[in-house]
Amino acid sequence: MMKHWVYPLFAFSALLCLAGCGEKESEDGAKKVRFQMGWYAQPERGGFFQGVVAGHFANEGLEVTLKNGGPQNTAGAMLAAGEADIADLRLEESLALIEKGFPIVLVAAYMQHDPQAIMVRESSPVMTMADLDGRRVMARPGIPFLEVIKKKFDIDFSLIPLSGNAALFLSDPEIAQQCFITNEPFYADREGIKVRTMTLSSIGFDLFRVIGVRKSYAEKNPEIVKGFLRGMIAGWEDYLTAEDVTAAHDMIKQMNPTLDEAGMDFAREVMIREKLIEGKENPHGIGWLDVARLDEVMNELYEIGFLKKKIDIEASTDLSFLESL
Repeated sequence: MMKHWVYPLFAFSALLCLAGCGEKESEDGAKKVRFQMGWYAQPERGGFFQGVVAGHFANEGLEVTLKNGGPQNTAGAMLAAGEADIADLRLEESLALIEKGFPIVLVAAYMQHDPQAIMVRESSPVMTMADLDGRRVMARPGIPFLEVIKKKFDIDFSLIPLSGNAALFLSDPEIAQQCFITNEPFYADREGIKVRTMTLSSIGFDLFRVIGVRKSYAEKNPEIVKGFLRGMIAGWEDYLTAEDVTAAHDMIKQMNPTLDEAGMDFAREVMIREKLIEGKENPHGIGWLDVARLDEVMNELYEIGFLKKKIDIEASTDLSFLESL
């Protein structure tokens, strides 16, 4: 059966033609940077918000505008259309962009461990990913980690499309569901359902969340890229350690009114406990992008057919910005 992956680049060549890379300044001389988030404003991007409200980007001479993502505003498409200068990307999304010829360079990882996971009820007999064999899994069709799970454990399961509504999981104790460990477990608990999670990193499929820049922009504006990374790192360090992140959370809620304070606090606590941002075994600190690990993930995505050809990871990354900080 042909697999339909979920990262199409609509009108790709037309978007490339629209891409611009001009540098702009605000009235006070700060360089303007349009940062495209990969999804709606949320605590999982709290370091960028802290970078704005605490002045870490301003200290670098930058005026950073954070732009909401979403189903119709994917970060990759916005980069391609010239609607953003820098973006946060899912690793698999960034590699799909590169495979299709988009001139993007990966300069950092803002999240060392992707929070994606499979969630089951605490009472479920499913204890490992291998136990999903023959069961029903509610997830977004086409996400590559489903095929990785099947291949790693030589199993199969029935897929129920995830619509964003958790009603089925809450009503059916036999269902397993795709989740973020920073999000859905909190809301399940609020409904009285105790859950367990199995992360992708626990089975060796350890994805980054990365920072992507158009090559032309990075070449013309290296100091802006460096300044952005310094502000980002300072913002994340601040967000993870500050006693009070109310200002950042207020800004997040302004851009995404569906969130509540308790849910945001939960997400931040999980990121801190699980070391999602700085990494569990990362001596280089926040932002580091391990090229060898990136190559391993690329090969796995190639083996399951998500990527049709192997990508030159060395040519697709540029660590010189990080290394010069």
